Amino acid sequence: MNTTHDHAQDDAEPTVVRQRFVSADELGLILGVSASSVRLWVREGRVMPTSYIKMGNTYRFEADKVIEDLRSYEARTDADENFMSEED
Repeated sequence: MNTTHDHAQDDAEPTVVRQRFVSADELGLILGVSASSVRLWVREGRVMPTSYIKMGNTYRFEADKVIEDLRSYEARTDADENFMSEED
């Protein structure tokens, strides 16, 4: 019976992925806009509900997801504008 055991796996620390949530003010600083613009984007649907959490009147955003949302929104808007101009 083989009783050897590979301890390398036991010694490895588990990988923990942590998402850092930031406030509207912090996100605005990251993106170079005001916190009001960030909140407007939420109301307009530019920022998806999966990219933030809301606690009372306070929002916390996952910056990476918001950036993806804004890029997707811009791409959709550009595609819609191109489609409309092709119909003319």
